[in-house]
Amino acid sequence: MPRMILVLASLIGVRCGYREADSAVPALAFAGTSLQPASGPLRVSVDNPRYFTDGSGKAIYLTGSHTWANLQDAGASDPPPVFDYPAYLAYLRAHNHNFFRLWSWEQAKWAPWSADATWFAPSVYERTGPGNALDGKPKFDLTRFNQAYFDRMRARIVEAGAQGIYVSVMLFDGWSVGRKPGAPGNPWSGHPYNANNNVNGVNGDPNGDGDGYEVQTLAISEITVLQEAYVRKVIDTVNDLDNVLYEICNESNQGSQEIRWQYRMIDLIHEYEASKPKQHPVGMTVPYPNGVNADLFASPAEWISPNEGGGYQTDPPAADGSKVVVVDTDHLWGVGGDRQWLWKSFARGLNNIYMDCYRAIYCEGVNLNDPTRLSVIANMGYARMYADRMNLSTMTPRGDLCSTSYCLANPAPSGAEYLVYLPSGGSATVDLGGSSGQLSVEWLNPATGGIVEGETVSGGAARSFTAPFGGDAVLYIYQDQATPPEISSIAVRSLDIVARFTWVTDRPATSQVEYGTSLDLGTSTTETTAHVLEHSVFVAGLLPHTEYYYRVHSRGVDGASSSSEIASFRTVATEALRWTYLPIIMRDLGS
Repeated sequence: MPRMILVLASLIGVRCGYREADSAVPALAFAGTSLQPASGPLRVSVDNPRYFTDGSGKAIYLTGSHTWANLQDAGASDPPPVFDYPAYLAYLRAHNHNFFRLWSWEQAKWAPWSADATWFAPSVYERTGPGNALDGKPKFDLTRFNQAYFDRMRARIVEAGAQGIYVSVMLFDGWSVGRKPGAPGNPWSGHPYNANNNVNGVNGDPNGDGDGYEVQTLAISEITVLQEAYVRKVIDTVNDLDNVLYEICNESNQGSQEIRWQYRMIDLIHEYEASKPKQHPVGMTVPYPNGVNADLFASPAEWISPNEGGGYQTDPPAADGSKVVVVDTDHLWGVGGDRQWLWKSFARGLNNIYMDCYRAIYCEGVNLNDPTRLSVIANMGYARMYADRMNLSTMTPRGDLCSTSYCLANPAPSGAEYLVYLPSGGSATVDLGGSSGQLSVEWLNPATGGIVEGETVSGGAARSFTAPFGGDAVLYIYQDQATPPEISSIAVRSLDIVARFTWVTDRPATSQVEYGTSLDLGTSTTETTAHVLEHSVFVAGLLPHTEYYYRVHSRGVDGASSSSEIASFRTVATEALRWTYLPIIMRDLGS
């Protein structure tokens, strides 16, 4: 890949004082979208294997910004500057993003992109000595994991999951083991598997060439054993979390040995998680330099990230469903990409993520307020809005149905949807021959986030459409259908005579609870008039120590309603409540 990542300041010897980028959301409000906690681990959708699903049947489009220091602090000082993780999550939420890569750096110091010192903390292994490593600190003991690293990993994934954000856990990094073409630095001097840096006698550079490329192969059995133990430790740390994906290695070197190593690590995760409560998708991202995308498609991974081979930069090939494809600007430009790339990819059935400088201290030579950068970040959120609105599990790339060739469509007789991208704006022809009846028309202006309603059209033939504004445009043609809200995360908290029911819906909806002491139920609360995503209903006047049956109801703004399955709970006996809670609430419940 003929590019150089410019990151972590002081890379070209001149430090420029960039103002932090404005993270305000552009004009479009993300109505109809949600950032709810995951309801189960992702798995490849059976209905549309271009996407994942969480078991609800709904296809999930992954998109978001990721940046280099979102797990380990990194920078030119020791200790490195602390990364403001809560602010980062707020930034993702503000832009309607739902996915990022959690970056891992194997080395404690130095990096390929700079001859100057770059520090990373915390590390995977404890630094116990005796003796000092090449960075002047105690040597690593490769038999002792640094629990602080894994605690931070888990905490950050938990925090992201609470906000409806999926996290890909990067396990290894090709930018941690040796030099990269044209780059001035070498991270191998700071790697725990460097013989000078550990107390265990492990040598990850048996040919003595000053790089540790061998550690990302199966050539050194004792290192493979150490790596497998580390992978199992990661799985043990996060297996119970729903919002987890795995990535084997960021841009390892290309070669048959490295490919076989990645395949083996993918198999290891599948094998180890098979005995665990949850199973998560495993990803393989393209090696660098000279990565071959065919190796990704031939892998046992569920998801992949290719390089520019095949046109993923300028004219992305349509996803065929053989893998979930997450197109990442990191593997196309390093730092780059624009909204045209985003919408072309989205219309071809691909997921999209963006390598984001995010803050001035992590990049030099990059203008964080560049309109191109701000626009692609905003448009990822717009694309996700449409992914949530559409019945994405039925949408496939159908470039044959529109004159621009960028079309995601379900040309059904009823419930039809077409999303068309016009890179140059102007007019486009869309074949609506597979649909009948009237269809609504909507235009999104990607430059502003503004939405303009168009005149309804009839299906049954090809129709011409002209954007009502200049520049590139997104055209959404759809048949109005009432869509029931999806109900999830139901919980009941009860005392003796009072119970609180909570649940969430995937779109704004009303709240109502039906309940009773038999399966016939028979009593219900008054349906609320407010349309919300997070629902809370209190019921009083219950009988103590009694089994109750219930179900919850929600009605969307379009009138479509959903009901949960009937479930049950038992209220607490008053006597038990008195002795359990009286010291806390300081009142006599029997009075």
